[in-house]
Amino acid sequence: MRVWPECVPCVLRMSLETIRAVVDDEDEVARLFDKVLACQDLSVVRSTGDGDLLGEAKAHQNELALSLLPAAREFVLSSPDPFLAAVKLAAAGNVFDIMIGLDAGGPSSELLARMASRWVDEAQVEVFRERLAEARTVVYFTDNCGEIVFDRLLLEVVSGYGVFAGGDGTSDGGVVDRLGAAGRGRPEITAVVRSLPVINDATLTEARQVGLHEVVRVIENGISFAVPATVLGEVSAEVAALVRDADLVVSKGGANFELLEEEDALRGKVTFLLLGKCDPLCETLEVPRDGLIVHNA
Repeated sequence: MRVWPECVPCVLRMSLETIRAVVDDEDEVARLFDKVLACQDLSVVRSTGDGDLLGEAKAHQNELALSLLPAAREFVLSSPDPFLAAVKLAAAGNVFDIMIGLDAGGPSSELLARMASRWVDEAQVEVFRERLAEARTVVYFTDNCGEIVFDRLLLEVVSGYGVFAGGDGTSDGGVVDRLGAAGRGRPEITAVVRSLPVINDATLTEARQVGLHEVVRVIENGISFAVPATVLGEVSAEVAALVRDADLVVSKGGANFELLEEEDALRGKVTFLLLGKCDPLCETLEVPRDGLIVHNA
């Protein structure tokens, strides 16, 4: 996993915000944060007895994003290229991260337009489109709550779910139909969520809250310890087999990128979708800060 010097203040900020989310007493906040600074074992769970520290915050993130879903569908349906619009919203959905904050004020149409107006390398989007058109099986690693609402929207487009089923002239019905590969059938997609609560990442509970399971199959990653990323060597046998046999793996978020980008077994069949909110990562991938990253590795 890549670690830059800039990662240190980011980790410290996330640690402090997580502690403050579950501990009211400032003396206790200071005591626990001192442990972080001393690189000692931090166990807020043991101190609070709460196995899902940010449960309420995660539910709020999902509710906020769900309130935008009807308008987001209309936004995508009315776009000249529904797939491009859905990809941009899925990548921009990482703005619903409790660790970086979110100003959701104003009409939903304005927020969606701001999300979709961010820079993206459309050549990379086209590679992603072609990969999906050729894929029979796809594994989709999710990231944060709130963000998974826009994952759902992208997967609705790709799988031809609901209003994206096509045939009414309102949409291309999905990326597969758009590329003229309908005879091959739409890909079989499995979304993978965290098994254990960790910061604001989505578990099966939050995935069901947003109805992700209505669109695609959703399973847990099987990792037996709380880690805010996908450690491929620690996933369940089922997930490992799905990844091994998949034609395409889609990875959401920065932490997943940091780990999965180094996996040789994924070379040539992994696409990363995330928001460029980390300067070293943006410099590495040569994308502008706050741009949308679609990176085919």
